[in-house]
Amino acid sequence: MRIIKPSATRLPNNGLETCVDLAVRGARICYASTIKGNEEKTLRHLITNGHMSPFAHGIIHYPLHTLNNLMRDKTENRILMNALSSKYTLIGDLYGTLCATINCRTLIETIINMQSKHECLTEKDDTYTIFMELLERSKYIAYIQDFEKEPVRFITVEIDTNLAVGRELERHISYMLYYNEQSTRYCNFTKDKFSNSVAFLEPHWYFEDQARAKEWEEDCITHEDMYFRRLNNGWNLDDARKCLPLETHTKIMITANINAWRHLMEQRLYEKTGKVDPDMLRCANLINSVIYYGAK
Repeated sequence: MRIIKPSATRLPNNGLETCVDLAVRGARICYASTIKGNEEKTLRHLITNGHMSPFAHGIIHYPLHTLNNLMRDKTENRILMNALSSKYTLIGDLYGTLCATINCRTLIETIINMQSKHECLTEKDDTYTIFMELLERSKYIAYIQDFEKEPVRFITVEIDTNLAVGRELERHISYMLYYNEQSTRYCNFTKDKFSNSVAFLEPHWYFEDQARAKEWEEDCITHEDMYFRRLNNGWNLDDARKCLPLETHTKIMITANINAWRHLMEQRLYEKTGKVDPDMLRCANLINSVIYYGAK
């Protein structure tokens, strides 16, 4: 049994520059993969298995005047024009320029949809290749933002918390907020990469009551033993994991625009809709610190 401290870390989200890095990181959080390198294999795995959510963390701003001037007969240009009609594409003023804000999940799903209709064919008729060519093409038409001098429109945060807080954060998912969480369906905590143990999040009261903390640790060990026994007796992960309590540690990655973050803070930090769970309040404080003050 391991005890993890809560934390929040702000990740670089520099638009086009970090699209691939964020998609790969989101995938590795879901599968708890620690293997570095081979980004292409990871992205192809996501596409093949229809796991598109990690791509949504990559945000690209396209000035509308550049899109209006595109040649419609080019494959990449037709993809962009089709992506404009998605409900997840935001059209608005971005620092004085009218822009279409498109996430990479929308681009990938637009490519797949066009391929199904035989509208998106190249010499290398392959979703991954078309997507990477589109990113390369985007270097010449995307909005280049100075993230050191301008407010950041989308912010990505990686969070260590427990399953209970994760459920509350998940309720905020909308077209402005993209979310990936470590999956207990794919993570086998008996493996070496998890130190052959289940991790639990340190409760907010952990250092205030030693007797209560000891009782809590004993309960965690009981749940861990139950989980291990089920797997050793041949249970599959889907069924074995259901004995894990809401105090089990989880890792979450969220990308949201500043308005979505403010809305989350209003509800979960400033308690405008009622009293907040103490662990959720602690998590909201950590998120607020890394978003607005750069603390880790």
